[in-house]
Amino acid sequence: MKASGITLTILLVLAVFSIQFVEAKPVKTQIKKDIKDLNAPLDAKSAKIISISKPRTLHIWHIVGVQVCAGAEKLYSPDLELRSDRDVVQVTMWGLIMPKTCKSGEFFIAANNPDTISVSFSNQSFREPAK
Repeated sequence: MKASGITLTILLVLAVFSIQFVEAKPVKTQIKKDIKDLNAPLDAKSAKIISISKPRTLHIWHIVGVQVCAGAEKLYSPDLELRSDRDVVQVTMWGLIMPKTCKSGEFFIAANNPDTISVSFSNQSFREPAK
């Protein structure tokens, strides 16, 4: 028993000392960005379509990815209007959008031709009900 314990200890010590230490060399990485990827500061609020996809089961419906950007002032839950050749939908991008930042969301709209889908800020104003 003693001999096997001593042998095991010697093997462990040799294993620890046989580990080679390799000096780590720093890897130089370069971050390359195209000029078009760098966005200039946003001065005016904007809403644009970033994607349109079609779900597998709903044949006339399309999923529209929308990006809303706040200009110099923050936006709180902006109302949007999605239009297509088949439908007009009023939607709200819920939440606060801080100045010079953007927020994305997805909405459904019925359309025969996805090229006819557009988005704009809604000019519909809502009032609180009178008490």
